[in-house]
Amino acid sequence: MPQYDIYNCIGFLATGLRDYLSREFDRRILPLGLSHKKAGILWVCYDEPHTQVSLCSFIQSDKNYVCLHIDELESAKLVKRKQNPNNRRENLIILTQKGRECAKQTYQMMLDVHTDLLSPCLSTDEISTLQALLRKAFTGLESQIQKEQK
Repeated sequence: MPQYDIYNCIGFLATGLRDYLSREFDRRILPLGLSHKKAGILWVCYDEPHTQVSLCSFIQSDKNYVCLHIDELESAKLVKRKQNPNNRRENLIILTQKGRECAKQTYQMMLDVHTDLLSPCLSTDEISTLQALLRKAFTGLESQIQKEQK
């Protein structure tokens, strides 16, 4: 009979790790009135504006939740909506100066969470290797799915 060890399941491990990291990050950024998904929107929009639809895949939420997150970020004066000049039916999400500062602050907080939670278990090199492998798997799957959808 085969052995069913849940710790051999990559999905279980990745989801569990994400849950631990997200929960601690959410706890730390709660005083800022943010969640990890709202912080993710700030990070994704830091270098360039994004449409609300494109943000759905980045933060893994449907468009209704993304709209609610953006409404709250806009109320906090962290983002603003601007009509997309290439498609008048779309809005681009742009960070305000306050939003850019908040993105930097929360990104550093996220890095601190990674260090605080992972460094007791993994060396610096192991953390770098884990990040590189997760990125390779994630971007590879993302690319594969995008090809299949075309």
